[in-house]
Amino acid sequence: MTWEKKRYAEGVTRSARIAAVRRGERKKEVSQMFNISRNTLDLWLKREEKTGDCRAVTNYQHQQG
Repeated sequence: MTWEKKRYAEGVTRSARIAAVRRGERKKEVSQMFNISRNTLDLWLKREEKTGDCRAVTNYQHQQG
């Protein structure tokens, strides 16, 4: 991957990466282009379908005990 592509990939948001898949680009190509695992991309897509948002879950508490 050239440094231009890598720099671009670092600045692209999760939603933009998901949008690339929604436009018809292959998951494998998107994950390679943005240097993320295919599994991560699948998890983001699943989260977006379930919650309507692909952002990381925040403000949750771990069970203690």
